Amino acid sequence: MRHPVTDMSENLTWTRSGTVWATFRIQGLAYGRRPQKDKVAVKNLHRALIRAFKGEALLSGMSVSLDPAEVVNAQIAGVNLEMCPMWAEEALENLTRLDELPLGQRVFYVSVPLANPGRSAWTGPGRAALSRVQDAVGLPRTRPSDLDIEMRRQQSQRIKEAIPAMFDPQEISVAEQVWMFSRHQSRGLLSFMPEREVELAELVTTSGVCLPEPILDEGCVSELDSRRAYNPLKRRVMKVTNVNATDLDDSPPSYQAMLVMSSTPVAGVVFPGSELLDRIDGLGPEVDWAIRVKINSRDAVMKANRKAVRELNDQYQQRDNEATLGSHDLDAAADLLREYEQIFASDRLEVEVAHTIILAVGADSFEAADTQAAQVQRLLNADDFEFQRPIGDQESLWWAMHPGVAAGPIVQAYAHPTTSDKFAMLVPFTTTRLGGSKGPVAALNTTNQRLSIVHIDPAGYPELDKSGAVVAVGELGSGKSFFLKTMSAHLVSCGANLFVIDKDAGGEWARFAQALVPDAVIVSSEDPQWSMDPLRILPDVHDAASVAHAFFTTLLNVSPRETDGVTLGQVLDAEYLEQHELDSSEALMRYLETECDLEGAKDLGAQMRNYARTALGRLVFDASLPPVPHDADAVVWRTHTMDQPTAEEIKHAHLFRTLSLTKVFGRAYYRLLTSTARRWCFADLSRASAFVTDEAYDINMNPDNALDLEHFVRQGRRPKAILLTGSHDPERDFGNETTRKLIPTRIVMRHTDEDLARASVRFLGVPEDDPMFEQLVEILRTDTSPVDGDSSGGVHPDRRGECFIRDAFGTIGDARILGPAQPHLAAAVTSTPPKSKTVI
Repeated sequence: MRHPVTDMSENLTWTRSGTVWATFRIQGLAYGRRPQKDKVAVKNLHRALIRAFKGEALLSGMSVSLDPAEVVNAQIAGVNLEMCPMWAEEALENLTRLDELPLGQRVFYVSVPLANPGRSAWTGPGRAALSRVQDAVGLPRTRPSDLDIEMRRQQSQRIKEAIPAMFDPQEISVAEQVWMFSRHQSRGLLSFMPEREVELAELVTTSGVCLPEPILDEGCVSELDSRRAYNPLKRRVMKVTNVNATDLDDSPPSYQAMLVMSSTPVAGVVFPGSELLDRIDGLGPEVDWAIRVKINSRDAVMKANRKAVRELNDQYQQRDNEATLGSHDLDAAADLLREYEQIFASDRLEVEVAHTIILAVGADSFEAADTQAAQVQRLLNADDFEFQRPIGDQESLWWAMHPGVAAGPIVQAYAHPTTSDKFAMLVPFTTTRLGGSKGPVAALNTTNQRLSIVHIDPAGYPELDKSGAVVAVGELGSGKSFFLKTMSAHLVSCGANLFVIDKDAGGEWARFAQALVPDAVIVSSEDPQWSMDPLRILPDVHDAASVAHAFFTTLLNVSPRETDGVTLGQVLDAEYLEQHELDSSEALMRYLETECDLEGAKDLGAQMRNYARTALGRLVFDASLPPVPHDADAVVWRTHTMDQPTAEEIKHAHLFRTLSLTKVFGRAYYRLLTSTARRWCFADLSRASAFVTDEAYDINMNPDNALDLEHFVRQGRRPKAILLTGSHDPERDFGNETTRKLIPTRIVMRHTDEDLARASVRFLGVPEDDPMFEQLVEILRTDTSPVDGDSSGGVHPDRRGECFIRDAFGTIGDARILGPAQPHLAAAVTSTPPKSKTVI
């Protein structure tokens, strides 16, 4: 058989049979670990898709390798590398790392033959016949006319408009058509998807002669020493060679095996659970698939059904005269016809879909292709989806996967008629893709065996009208800090600045920040080097006055409605501060003690002096310390020496009155940190800023702090203010329910405790009544970065960082966090400092 294509223009293909086909690239719908209600919605969209077609269609999914260079290009997109040399180094190191990973993706297509209306009913086939004659006598071909091309474009546009918008159908280019046809001939060999807008983009219309003619050798007979050695049962593999290939050609032949579905589960398919084509991606071998469908209208089906009923009645009458034969088979057929009749009678939009599913594997050797095909066949047959490798029909099945080729006898022989609703249960156009299309490489998507990259770009989500808030939950040692440090390193390398609260006694985040940014600012009460005086660190006097008021109101426990509270409010008014030149907390304290005539001023000054004498108080009241610069690349506030009151101590007045100075100051200081971080991060609209709180429960003890964090979640998308936070209990540690629901990106890591594991799965967005819920809980407890049972007690290096991710677009999947590619940063994010009082 010669290649069927004679001419191409944009997404249109003219064929030797006189039929013109239109091909669209289809966007797979997010599926993965989504709840059942979302999967039902995806199934219904597939039903609408198949009902949009009339007559025939070819659905296909091609498995292709993902070029590491393409990943890195997406990683650096939109970043000025001259201004961010650290990110350039990360990209180069990442390119080397990705070269060692088998990355892949699946691309989907729909190809539809266009009708030949009016004059084209005879001009189309006539032109095809003329082309055959011209080829035979060596004359130039007659190209499609501009009028014909325009008419076909309009037909193609109408088909595109009928496809549900969620599938985002896009007309492919001539370049992509060339790639598609060439891809069939190189299946199993390294094959990257071309960039649509770059490679061969100048080809708008071209002849089919640019497509290589394949040499098909079914059974690979050419490789046998003798025809006597040929056993068709053992050689159900086809060798595909480019007719233009030579012995010196770099492209080796492709060895391929085609399988076709011969039967479905006897008990029928159950949804969810019927996702056959999605399951293929988890089998191991790379598999391409194609579905040839023929749509029959409701009226045609009911007419055929009535005819089948009449024939069945005749068979019943014949069987009545044969006492030795039963009628169980006729009863079963009658039940099926009755069910079919009811379905089509109840739904006037229903259509019949006769579909033939073809799978293809490829390799660089006969043995590898044969082994892979046998593996796929065995695994699918175990699920009661029976697939065969018909002897002598490998070539026919191979051609049937091409757009432009008519459905031959082999396609019709293996066609399975069903309703559009039941066909939609296959949900062929789905994807497990996680994350965005660009930005930092955060993780590997491990939802199935085709590894892909998870881009998490909290600094870029505002462009998509998404919040940049990212939350990680998990038990101690599950990898929360590893993930948060990784994201922090990526953001700083891209030009963001970083503000971190470090509760760890060993200075875990302080050490990390110093490895990331040599001049990182470390604020510690053990040996204060920097001042956190709110009147000095905030450049805007109104912001300074507001934050100072919140801090001192909490520190001194004054009520704004009582005398001392009124006095404090007066002196901390922005105009009052400027008028009296009160530019530091130390100056404010002295002024209240000696100069202020307002009622209660001296008492307020005395209370401030009481805190100023302590080591903690130096952080605010020591004017000799330089103020923390608000535009520093990295600031870490160490709070390991501070305690905060418990919820019970805050709730009961008698307990609150007896709080130690350490707890009172710690409560006010945390209020100062969250208020300051909020204003710093929201101040510069041009630069991304990240606020990191590794132990969210410690922050949210104070409801006022929780409001600052909530502001990041609700408003952070506007000025690129990013919240990175982690904790253990997703239902108690991250504020109120509304705030939790608004967090777009959620990372759930190991939780061996059942209650916390269940809470974590609910946090992903999977309800407890979902069929998948219990499975996810079990995976989270027992098969997510499991701790080795040997004496090491650690997690195997290949299993570290495993998690579930719910991305900013609501998709849920399995992943493994990738740390930074640069060795010194990788060491920084994985290091766990000793629990000591080493001064940093």
